[in-house]
Amino acid sequence: MQWQPEKYRPVLKLMARRLYLDRRFRRRFDSSDLVQKTLLKAHETSAQCRGDQEPQRVRWLHAILVNIARDLLREEQAARRDIGLEVSLNAALAESSACLEQWIASADTSPPAATERQVLLGAVTTAIEDLPADHGEAILRHYLLGESTAEVARQMERTTDAIKMLLYRGMKALRERLQAQGVSWP
Repeated sequence: MQWQPEKYRPVLKLMARRLYLDRRFRRRFDSSDLVQKTLLKAHETSAQCRGDQEPQRVRWLHAILVNIARDLLREEQAARRDIGLEVSLNAALAESSACLEQWIASADTSPPAATERQVLLGAVTTAIEDLPADHGEAILRHYLLGESTAEVARQMERTTDAIKMLLYRGMKALRERLQAQGVSWP
């Protein structure tokens, strides 16, 4: 039975969202388009995926996402190449999957546990997207990327106290949304 890349949409959304948080890339492409193009390419080439386990599949999908993002940047900058931006893209893409891939790889590899992780990841992704944009950005920057509240404040052009309040309210709303979906949060 052939595996289905579509079930990794939540992981790809978080990877693409990581890029979207970087203001240098925000105006260059839409994260939803990036995920859709990645999934389309993954479906077209799914026979080429050599991964039997989730971590290998996530790495393979991440490589597709990286290549599509690079292609989009190259198309936009065909006349004026910016090596600095390309290097920044590589770093941002590597960071985008580091936490997620580690989480997936370090977890129990039994099929029920993998399914449970996919459900949790999908629920968290959906719940974050349903939050007000500033709440979601603060949560992703602080908890997924590991940025300090001071760094999040600088990136979002807010005070540290304002970011702490966004994090508090955002996490409270996130837990409520997950609870309403019947998803237990670790």
